[in-house]
Amino acid sequence: MTAYDDLRAALGSYGGQSFDGSTAPEHVTERFVDGVGRLAQVNNRMIRREAIHALRGLNRRVSFPIFAAALDDPDEHVRYDSMFTLCMAMGAPDLRCPATFLFEKDEQKYINRVRMWWSTQKP
Repeated sequence: MTAYDDLRAALGSYGGQSFDGSTAPEHVTERFVDGVGRLAQVNNRMIRREAIHALRGLNRRVSFPIFAAALDDPDEHVRYDSMFTLCMAMGAPDLRCPATFLFEKDEQKYINRVRMWWSTQKP
């Protein structure tokens, strides 16, 4: 359990960055995103949550494809964090990024909006 707890704590420390973004060189960030992106696909729900939350705190465009894929995750927290991160990147003045209770009321409205925006973005 110690390794599991250590991993969750490490990922959680990145999630606390609150959209400040990383100051690490791009090649280091890409390796980090690749590794954490793999964690965002594991079967353990809590690890997926922490991985997505860590990438959200990192706030780098290189992680956006991971968020787009996670819009279909079975876990609502993963879907919300993914949608919110992409929504913030959209910067659409006509659709504010929703609080969790609004997202829960009409999840597909927000997910479809960011999915449509993402489909227009260059890789």
